[in-house]
Amino acid sequence: MSEITELAHAPNFGYTVFRAFIFKIMKLVDNKLEVYLEKRYPEFLKQLKYYERIVIENREYNNSIMQFEDIEKTKTDSFENVVRPVLRYLCENHHPHVTVIITPTTAELVEGIKTIGQVLDYVQD
Repeated sequence: MSEITELAHAPNFGYTVFRAFIFKIMKLVDNKLEVYLEKRYPEFLKQLKYYERIVIENREYNNSIMQFEDIEKTKTDSFENVVRPVLRYLCENHHPHVTVIITPTTAELVEGIKTIGQVLDYVQD
């Protein structure tokens, strides 16, 4: 309790000190509440801690999903940024039957001379 009294009477009682003051009071109340619940309602406290753990795990799971989505969006955005100049080059310099095939080690400019169209007769469902 003396820490709280010292904070309350600090000469430079600004925002940072105020936050520390409130945090210490909340921690003190939280500790006393937990002791009270442990004595009077142990099963209720056990359920609270169980649900708190579930909420924390759910929050961590949601954060990891959001991080994954951010990474995937970045990959998609960067892929589009890389591909757009190639699309523009094709449109400005070649006819519609020219294709670019890019692999990790080569880039090919291919021209379609003849096609029979898409044949789906042999594709199994």
